[in-house]
Amino acid sequence: MDTNAKVQYLDNFETHYKYDARYLRDLLETSEEGFDKFNAFMPMSTHKQALSTEAFWVAKLSAMRAEDCGSCLQLNIRMALESGVSKPIIESVLYSKETLPTELKRVYDFATSIALNENLSSTAQTAIDEALTKSEKIEIGLCVAAARVFPTLKRAAGYSKACNLMEFEV
Repeated sequence: MDTNAKVQYLDNFETHYKYDARYLRDLLETSEEGFDKFNAFMPMSTHKQALSTEAFWVAKLSAMRAEDCGSCLQLNIRMALESGVSKPIIESVLYSKETLPTELKRVYDFATSIALNENLSSTAQTAIDEALTKSEKIEIGLCVAAARVFPTLKRAAGYSKACNLMEFEV
C-alpha cells in the first residue's frame, strides 16, 4: 500500500468510526516503516477464533476500560455494536458488570484481572478454569495485550488528553 492509500485508509477509518487517529497519522509521517509494522500488528488485535462474539467483545471492552482510554474504548464500543453485540451487554461492561450473564462476567473478571495485573480469588480462578478452554483464555490474553498498544502509542505521541474518561455513546 502506498502512502496515499494509507492516508485514505486513515481518512475512511476516522469517518466510519468517528475516531481521531492523529497519532497514527503522526506515526505514518515520522516513520512509514513504523506505521507498516504497527499495521502488521492489527490482525492480532482482531483475532477471534475460540471465543463467541460476545465473549470476545466483553474481553476487549473490559481490557480497554482497565487501560482508562476513553476514545479507544468508545471506538471499541462502536466496533462491538457493529459486530452485533447488544447494547445491554455493552452497558453492563461499562456500568454494571454484575448484570452480565455468568459466562460473560467470568470473561470480564478474567480480562480485567489480567489488564490490572491482579490475581483472582482461588474460587473465581477455579470457575474460570472450569468454564474456559485454554484457547479461550489465550485469546482473552490477546485481547488484553492489544488493548494496551493503542493508548500507549497515543500517550507517547502526546495525545494523552485523548485518553481521558468520558461519557460513552452506546
